[in-house]
Amino acid sequence: MVPDFKNWVVKFKHEIGPKGDFAKDVSKDPNFPSGVSKSEIENYLLDHGACLEVMDIFLGCWVEYKESCGMWFI
Repeated sequence: MVPDFKNWVVKFKHEIGPKGDFAKDVSKDPNFPSGVSKSEIENYLLDHGACLEVMDIFLGCWVEYKESCGMWFI
């Protein structure tokens, strides 16, 4: 079974750096989408004022998430 993005990314909340910071923010946000839809998460971040840097961090995490789940082509 494929974990949703939120459950996958919060595993990195103790990492030092942008990915860890993003994961901490996601773990503290009870309204962060728990689905696996990239567009749903992008829309959520943009609707909540995410800057370009945050969007870049998300996209990097998204690629890593898909690769780790064997879904690199999605």
